[in-house]
Amino acid sequence: MKAKRLLSAVLAVCLCAALIPRFALPVWADDPVEYILDRTPELAIFNAYTGSNSEYYEKYMSSWRYNAVAALKFENFSYDTKVGEDKEFYWRGFYKTYIAYLMDRTEHVEINYSNTMHNYEHKHTWGSWPNRKSQTITGQTNSLLYLTQSPDSTQDVDNYYVYYIFPPRSGEYNRVGNAEYTAVQTNINGDNSLWSTINGVSPAGQYLDMAIEFRNVPYYYNGGAKTCTCGGSGKGAAVTFYDGTAPKATVRNTRILKKVDGAIVGETNNFQPGETIVIELGMSEPVRFADKIPNKNTVYIGLLVEDDPVMRYAALTKLENRGPNASERKNTSTLTFEYTVPATQTGLTTITNLDLSAAPSSKSALVHKDADIDLKQMARRDPMTTQYTLLEVAKPNSASSAKGFTKTTSWVTDMAGNALVASNPSVNIYIDCQRPFVAEAVASAEMNNLDVKEDRGVAASDANYRDESDLYMGDGD
Repeated sequence: MKAKRLLSAVLAVCLCAALIPRFALPVWADDPVEYILDRTPELAIFNAYTGSNSEYYEKYMSSWRYNAVAALKFENFSYDTKVGEDKEFYWRGFYKTYIAYLMDRTEHVEINYSNTMHNYEHKHTWGSWPNRKSQTITGQTNSLLYLTQSPDSTQDVDNYYVYYIFPPRSGEYNRVGNAEYTAVQTNINGDNSLWSTINGVSPAGQYLDMAIEFRNVPYYYNGGAKTCTCGGSGKGAAVTFYDGTAPKATVRNTRILKKVDGAIVGETNNFQPGETIVIELGMSEPVRFADKIPNKNTVYIGLLVEDDPVMRYAALTKLENRGPNASERKNTSTLTFEYTVPATQTGLTTITNLDLSAAPSSKSALVHKDADIDLKQMARRDPMTTQYTLLEVAKPNSASSAKGFTKTTSWVTDMAGNALVASNPSVNIYIDCQRPFVAEAVASAEMNNLDVKEDRGVAASDANYRDESDLYMGDGD
């Protein structure tokens, strides 16, 4: 009997639950923000924090995620290749890569080339020396990275980029190109820094390959004519990229659109109650989400209104990064926000600025003051694929905080992981919620009484010249 009562109770609860209306159930999640990424870099790019931390660089510079050599971008050349002769290795079609586009268009994506060199100690017996004694001299090897004319090009280009000279160090291995190891590197800027910038990859850069060259330099001994031409060797070459500049919002690439009944009807700055303001906020460079894609109605920016302390908020609905265009090599990178004008709003309102660090209560601003947003590094899924993945790396022990490694201050970063800068871009958006009213009425009338007075012989000087026909309208007036 107890079992039957228990079964009856369970069935009753289930029946009651089925009677609860569906709209009373909580909505646990919104749809994710629309996310469009046409292209991503062929390699992970060091950012302002990962690229300035030697511990992190040493750990990842040999990884195929970051290193173009380890990722087999250069023909017949890998991270384990030993070189003991004059030789060149090419990254064919470098100008077609997305990294080349970023170097060209942003003008702040930089590059580093490093290598481990072994300068051999050679012994030679020359007849001019007493007792034919063996003498020791040291050979020197140069290695350089440069951009060169592509085989399918008619352009005459030989644009040297980074150039390293390795001093004679007998029998020693010397890693050159890493900031903490060397003061002997030189580059096109002559600043002996870890990273170097090249500008003007386009239009000549549209036809450029990247090349690594090893070249042996003979040494004269004791001012004599004899030379040593024996080669040194190189191993563990690394070609890595760096972007230390954070993305910004740009008014120049921003559009204001109107949406009515869920459809875009055109570009305008004038809105009325019930209409949706769509803000396509332009970015200074290609951007991505720092980690996971947020849901709609989660991330917001503020709308600053002229002469009104009350803040309005627009929700992030899309991140779009299209391009570059094959012919014009242009990239369109925008964040889209939406705000619907309340149907009950009254008066005239002017939105003058956006606040990227503002959000309503219990929601998240696009840009935070503290680095409390999860960050992952963007890289290719494997060396030969075009699909990207997000790497979860560990904060180096030498780093004072996780900022730039696993945490960031913005939901949106550039491809390297630099956070979007907080700002207040200016806009001009007009909201007219004021009903029309009669401000002033001006009336005039033609009484048609002059002819009548003239026929009656009434003169203007007569005392009774002004009569009731001048004051009241009748037939014919």
